[in-house]
Amino acid sequence: MKTSTWKALALFGIIGITILLFHKPIQIVNAVTLLPAEDFGLSLSFWRILFEPIVGPMLFYLRAGNPVEEFFVLFIWIIIGMFIWILSRQSIGKSLWRRSLKWLSRVPIIFSVWLAVLLIMIFAPLPNNRIVNNNPNTILLGTHSHTHYSHDGLISQKDMKDWHEKNGFDAFFITDHNHHEQTLDFINQQRRGVVTAKPMILCGEEFSGSNHILLLGFEHNTITEGFTDQEAIDAIHAQDGSAIVAHWFEGERNSIQHYIDKDVDGFEVANQNDVFYPERIHTDIVQSCQENDLLMIGSSDYHGYGATCFTWNALNIPRWNSMDHIGKTQSIMNIFKEHDQSKIQVLIYRDRSPVPPGRLSVSPIYVFFNYFRGLTFTQLISWLIWSLLIIKLLKTRENCKLCIHMKKRALSKTGLTGLVSSFVSIVYGLILLGKVEGLAAYNDIHQEYGVPFTVIGVSLFIYSLVLIFIVKTVNRR
Repeated sequence: MKTSTWKALALFGIIGITILLFHKPIQIVNAVTLLPAEDFGLSLSFWRILFEPIVGPMLFYLRAGNPVEEFFVLFIWIIIGMFIWILSRQSIGKSLWRRSLKWLSRVPIIFSVWLAVLLIMIFAPLPNNRIVNNNPNTILLGTHSHTHYSHDGLISQKDMKDWHEKNGFDAFFITDHNHHEQTLDFINQQRRGVVTAKPMILCGEEFSGSNHILLLGFEHNTITEGFTDQEAIDAIHAQDGSAIVAHWFEGERNSIQHYIDKDVDGFEVANQNDVFYPERIHTDIVQSCQENDLLMIGSSDYHGYGATCFTWNALNIPRWNSMDHIGKTQSIMNIFKEHDQSKIQVLIYRDRSPVPPGRLSVSPIYVFFNYFRGLTFTQLISWLIWSLLIIKLLKTRENCKLCIHMKKRALSKTGLTGLVSSFVSIVYGLILLGKVEGLAAYNDIHQEYGVPFTVIGVSLFIYSLVLIFIVKTVNRR
């Protein structure tokens, strides 16, 4: 048996042992008690299972505590691994300098591929796990999301609605930063039947005060620019809405009591952009809310990054489907106004143990272990099938004259890989830049991201062309 076959079988063996001996199924957990939530489960789409080895790791990274940082560490590991591989594969007669140059020439290409995969993770509609609600008297509500009418949002109102539908929500608030006129217009379209009825849209705003505060339940436009915290809280209360302190655990700018004294209605106890914060902070928030009869909610805080969702609010609202838009809105706001926590359950998607503080440099080990231990039997079968296909391709490659010829021109093949992956960066950059003018009054992140994606993509594209040209020139001599 060839060495490549043994390597593939050894990898699959490690995966199988990890699943069989350390299996820990993914759960929907109550964010307050941290115990499994009854009546809720997960479903995996056929496409997710079929392409598990391709999309599964990307979706897993998207749910990380620090997804970009952890994914960048993976890039560093790959660079180091490539260097070790090149050193081991080259003949001893070649100098260390030549081998190092060969490795160095491939670093930009590997970065190009890494960036392309990152962009696919963020923007592609990957087949994500979907929450299953088995309680007919419960709805799933989102309380925190940002469209491209926020300065930091990357997604249109329609796409935001589609994302919430794909992730099992029955209703959600749009909480663009410091204004909500566009949201009220979108809600009016839904009430008139121009926009489909499910999921239902509600109007909110994320007010940027001393801490960000969610103002939920606006019925008419209120300009909050220049407001103090107290004025913003009073403004939403005047419309029978609620004020929820958003991600207080991110920096702890003022004390919990500071916001209690300003008559807020509650706090976020979970936010999927701050998945793993210290247990001490979690305890402080939960105890303060319970002692002061305040609401505890969870938020996806979705800005348009990726297909994954891992925070929901389950509200007990019987006969939901028999209500019209106004009735549904009132039923939600009544629970918030009465601070009825007995009718709210905060749910989070729990699929891993967090990377311990100070261990980011070894995060790929934690990712590997946590990812594979959570796979189901069908996902394992998908890995097995793909492993067998790879083994077959490796055998074919070793016996194929064309492949042997291409192997001798490895740098040229590397350059072609760079062309393809850099083109992905260029396309996404241009798409973002194409939206800048229409969102000039609301959004700056499209230009902030679009310019570097385009510039980096073009630079890597040119580098790949030069690499191919050099290889062809050398081979002609």
